[in-house]
Amino acid sequence: MSVWQRPVDATSPPAPATRPTAAALDGLPGRRLATVTDTVAAHRPKEPHLYLASIGVRPDLRGCGAGGVILAEGLRTADADGLPTYLEASTGRSRRLYLRHGFHDHGRPLALPDGGPVLWPMWRPARPGGA
Repeated sequence: MSVWQRPVDATSPPAPATRPTAAALDGLPGRRLATVTDTVAAHRPKEPHLYLASIGVRPDLRGCGAGGVILAEGLRTADADGLPTYLEASTGRSRRLYLRHGFHDHGRPLALPDGGPVLWPMWRPARPGGA
């Protein structure tokens, strides 16, 4: 599965689905969610783009190409609409997948506090005609 937001730019607030609610901010998990949301929002490009907020594959299907198929479908939509795509890779393995699909690093890696993962901001220009 994948979750895409369109179009997103740095002057727009996050979509309601990604904005933590007051109830979600209660306690440590809520504060961590708010920290992640604020960190990634502060580094998001200003240019309008399609944002891949999340992608996931069942553990038994990882390494079989399922993630690439899911990603390629979203990128076809981006290309058809003439939109570049932005995301944050959360593992070295996902970063390699995105590199294979035409993404490049977009700024410095983002180290999340309290031992959280490093996120790699990545950008893929629109490819007119899906080339």
